[in-house]
Amino acid sequence: MSNSVHLPASLITPQDALAAREYMSSLVATRRSGVAASDTLSLPADTAAWVAGLTKADTIQAYEAAQKQLDTLLDASPILEIDVAARLSVATLQTITQWLRESIHGSVLVRQRVDRNLLGGVRVRTGRAVYDLSVVKALDGSRAVLTELVHAWA
Repeated sequence: MSNSVHLPASLITPQDALAAREYMSSLVATRRSGVAASDTLSLPADTAAWVAGLTKADTIQAYEAAQKQLDTLLDASPILEIDVAARLSVATLQTITQWLRESIHGSVLVRQRVDRNLLGGVRVRTGRAVYDLSVVKALDGSRAVLTELVHAWA
């Protein structure tokens, strides 16, 4: 991967990225005011530690630089949309995201959508490209082969 900073395992979706941005903003606001922000943001421990670890020193300039670094990284993160027949578990989504980050892009984010019309498999959208790995698509591809076999035997 060309990215020198990798996202933590629990930062998977665009919503997670927004929460990380809000957490960083609260760290910056706390540093500016000297008053601890209310602890209303709930982030997984590895994401909170990762966001806080972007700060190189305990100065307002360091916090602001870390906030810019986070914004730049997340703005450059591609978003893959995955259509599935049933909601994936967090563990499965983390495994898929880890593989995507190791194979495709170090800071990819994944948006999961449930499509009850899928019998199984997945459909992946990357910008304008759609990769249909669904059971229906596979069966459609087999239909031509089956038809050819039936005509050959007839």
